[in-house]
Amino acid sequence: MKTNGMRPLVATARPKEAGAALLTILLLVAVMAIAAAAMAGRVGLASHLTASSNGAARARQALMAAEALATTRVAADGARLLARGTAAQDYRMADGTHLTLRLADGGNCFNLNALVADPMVSPNLQRPIAIAQFVELAAAAGVARPRAQALAFTAADWIDGDGIAAAGGAAEAAGKSGETPPNHALTSADALADLPMLDMGDWARLRPQLCALPTHDMPSINPNHLTVDDAPLLHMLLAGGDGVSADAAVRALLTGARRYGRVEDFWAAAQAAGLHARAGAAGQIRLGTRYYRLDASASVPGDNVPTRWQSLIDAGDGQSRPRPIGRSIGIFVGTQRVLPTGSDGGDAWVKR
Repeated sequence: MKTNGMRPLVATARPKEAGAALLTILLLVAVMAIAAAAMAGRVGLASHLTASSNGAARARQALMAAEALATTRVAADGARLLARGTAAQDYRMADGTHLTLRLADGGNCFNLNALVADPMVSPNLQRPIAIAQFVELAAAAGVARPRAQALAFTAADWIDGDGIAAAGGAAEAAGKSGETPPNHALTSADALADLPMLDMGDWARLRPQLCALPTHDMPSINPNHLTVDDAPLLHMLLAGGDGVSADAAVRALLTGARRYGRVEDFWAAAQAAGLHARAGAAGQIRLGTRYYRLDASASVPGDNVPTRWQSLIDAGDGQSRPRPIGRSIGIFVGTQRVLPTGSDGGDAWVKR
């Protein structure tokens, strides 16, 4: 068959147009890959957050149960638990959560709120005896005495209800965080760490011996629940006579399985060791326990970091039942947050 000499028309793309189309397609593929990766990352993050939230919720439920159990045990035989040294328990729950509970005497510490008298009785009145005892405690814990004195006066000024700097204090100074002083009773001893002159070394030495109880009462110590590491708590109450090593004598009172059946027995042992009560300290030894501290941790399967919990339980005065009055959750060293009367300590009162 013959043609008229004309070739059939065939759609052909120019090289430049073909390259531009290929580049457009590659860019679209790249954008879609990035979007898919972002979506996958978000889904993975959401799954991780959901699992973490579920784990935290399970740990919190377990620790709430632990607090209820500890409160029940305090009501039943708290004092005997501490006396027998059986206040530590491990539990394995049905869902695999590992729960560890330890009950301790929550009043064997220096109550920072004692530095100031009860404002209902003597508004803004600092206590010289409490300040002097704080100095002795800090010095026994390894804080240089001049720093201990400055810290004691400043802490008292920090807590009292006015904004006027007393002798040796600094009530109007802002803390390390830039916040103004509380000028009221503390709910946690950790608030003291905000004082400008307190360095981390001194804080580490002092913190195990400090607390902030919901009262302005002077520290009250039960020697039957002390260890040698708690010696500074007795140093603040006892002084050695001439030629007596107060450190060795105090440690002798705390070594072994020594237990005192009466307060008079403790004072007799202290006197035999060459020690005597400091001014105003004769009434600060007790054998009963009003405040219990619960240290608990919950390890949920699949969660690498255990959730830690601490509660302060008030055993009551004989007319009221034991109840939690302070709580903190997270990583802590002996802190409490005071709960409002009649509250179960909802999220607003929990420190994570």
